[in-house]
Amino acid sequence: MNEARFWARVRKAIKAYPVSEAKKLSDAFTKGTADCAYGVDGVSGFLELKYTEWPKRVDTTIVVDLSEGVDQDWFLIHVHEVPLAIEKDKPPRMTRFQLEAIRQDGRAGTLKDLGTRLPALLAEQLDPVLD
Repeated sequence: MNEARFWARVRKAIKAYPVSEAKKLSDAFTKGTADCAYGVDGVSGFLELKYTEWPKRVDTTIVVDLSEGVDQDWFLIHVHEVPLAIEKDKPPRMTRFQLEAIRQDGRAGTLKDLGTRLPALLAEQLDPVLD
């Protein structure tokens, strides 16, 4: 799988939820623009999508942003959980243990349950949109 296919699965999962929308954001000129915007049950936000394979060694760190796909697993990572990059102009990295803590918090799943779990988790986020 690549990031484009990961985005297609995320979009399908979000749009299958009863009151929801997901839009791909494209801005090749502004660094830091999120990959997509979403709205689920009156809650809106942005997702940065990354997809990678699990490294062979358990102590190898994984490049992360806000929503991470690793093999058949996905993780919803809050902005405050993304560590600072160790080197300037390099992306932040997390360990498997940090990602497992996110799973234990209930903000992870497999690609098989993406459609049922991700939209519900997004709807529970802290900043609902008020009319």
